[in-house]
Amino acid sequence: MANALDGTVSRIDSTAGQKVQTTGAGSEPTAVVAGLGAVWVTDPVGSAVYRIDPSSGLLTRTIALASPPYGIAVGAGRCG
Repeated sequence: MANALDGTVSRIDSTAGQKVQTTGAGSEPTAVVAGLGAVWVTDPVGSAVYRIDPSSGLLTRTIALASPPYGIAVGAGRCG
């Protein structure tokens, strides 16, 4: 779940309905998708996409973009 107001992404345990992990993800994360062995988060304010390792919850890569990303999808072996 993207938390745009505090710049984080939270993992939610759907069974318990509780937050189990929070990771910093830019200035205003808005879209989240899982695939290709990672969690991908967009930050239109920071014009970046972040890769989070789903096992550790650590931010493992920042991809700076020339334009703000407003959405993200994973499919057919690609992220775009």
